[in-house]
Amino acid sequence: MAIKKRTSLRSKARKRNVADKVQGHSRIAKKEREIKSKDALLLKLKIQKGAKSSAIQPESKNLDPHQPGISKSAVRRRKRKLKEQLTAKLSDLKSVLDETVEAEKIQKGIISGDITAGEKEGLEAVSRRKLDHRPNPTTVRGSALVEKSEIRRFKAILKEENFKKSPFASLRTSIMNNISRSENEGKRKSYEL
Repeated sequence: MAIKKRTSLRSKARKRNVADKVQGHSRIAKKEREIKSKDALLLKLKIQKGAKSSAIQPESKNLDPHQPGISKSAVRRRKRKLKEQLTAKLSDLKSVLDETVEAEKIQKGIISGDITAGEKEGLEAVSRRKLDHRPNPTTVRGSALVEKSEIRRFKAILKEENFKKSPFASLRTSIMNNISRSENEGKRKSYEL
């Protein structure tokens, strides 16, 4: 009995791999030559168009569950995240819509004569949210403004007659006044919201 050669599958696969590599290298070299030969402006336009078209496609198309390399749970997480972002945007739109509906009702009431000018001012005051114009202490500019206002307050405390009589008592009362004022502002804000 003679020993058979194992040339059938292994050698065929090896030959195929070598042929594929040679063809792949020749294709890559051919593409590189084409790119070099083309006008640079046309290539730039082609790249820009490709970027625009990929940016226009919605992310939901990229969430193909049959796409290799992405697990089902990852696809579910991405879809859930997109859905949550959409609900947040819809809630913002709803709040704006409610405000515009109220404003339209007020306008219709004024036009029809149901609401007088005095009532109109009261309704507008209720419907408008007061803006907070206090400086932001976390920014450089805001912290400088807060510092200036505190220096002014402290100078006013130093000029008071109570400070000359009992300095610690006057400082304590001014601090308590500041605390009560900030608490009242916080309550007022919660009522406005």
